Amino acid sequence: MDIQQTIIVGIVSSIIASLVFYSLMIMIKPRFIISDRICLKRVSADEYDYIIKVANLTRSFITNVNYSLIYCEVREDGLKDIHTIAPLKPPIMNISKYSAKNTDYAVRLTYRIKNSEYKIDESSYFLFTFQAHHSFSNAMGIQEKIYRKSDLQEGIFETGKSTKILSQR
Repeated sequence: MDIQQTIIVGIVSSIIASLVFYSLMIMIKPRFIISDRICLKRVSADEYDYIIKVANLTRSFITNVNYSLIYCEVREDGLKDIHTIAPLKPPIMNISKYSAKNTDYAVRLTYRIKNSEYKIDESSYFLFTFQAHHSFSNAMGIQEKIYRKSDLQEGIFETGKSTKILSQR
């Protein structure tokens, strides 16, 4: 092999290696699931805890976790009134990796709301946004869920990665 062929083989192999590495980094994204329903838990006669479950399905930590719950009310003129609801506890920053032995990969995010504060009917809903970064590739994942009146259910969540709500009746 002469020097030109050696240089061409080196350039081609480095381009292929870079493309393979880039595609692997793009494929490594955080994977998580968000409950399809909000779990309601009565705290007092006029307050409920609204609980949303998020489970990390990635085999590594997810970091830079950011989430918000927004109450949206559509008025008759088509405009929306929005209110951000603060979580009950301080925001979490990361979630443990998925493991069959440990259930720290699933978190329950709680929002305490008074019954008269945010009425849910046909013209209003909750918008939950969750975003996180993969700890290795730093790729970001983001999901949004809209919760309407039919998505509110009293009970408790199953353990593990399940987002099913068990009724307490």
